[in-house]
Amino acid sequence: MKALRRNLFYTGLVAGPLAWGATFQTAYALISAECGNGSFYALATTVAGVLIAVAGAGASWSSRGAFDVKGPRYFMATIASAAGGLFAIVILLQMAAAFIFEGCEL
Repeated sequence: MKALRRNLFYTGLVAGPLAWGATFQTAYALISAECGNGSFYALATTVAGVLIAVAGAGASWSSRGAFDVKGPRYFMATIASAAGGLFAIVILLQMAAAFIFEGCEL
């Protein structure tokens, strides 16, 4: 189990941007179909993206225990978990804008 945790230190750095990109492209593609019909699919896409980003950040955070406190992998795991959390916030803020605009403005 410790070997698996040692290999997950960069997961938040990868999962966060990938989740944001996938959420952004999927919500942009769905927004024209949702014109005037509400934003259920955009909301579901956002929730999935936030869960992926938070899962990556959590994996990076939990892998910190497998390394020396002053080592470079410990630092990388800390930065990756912060980046995953930051991308989760970015996805939520992007969805806030989607609730302000209905999709028919494009």
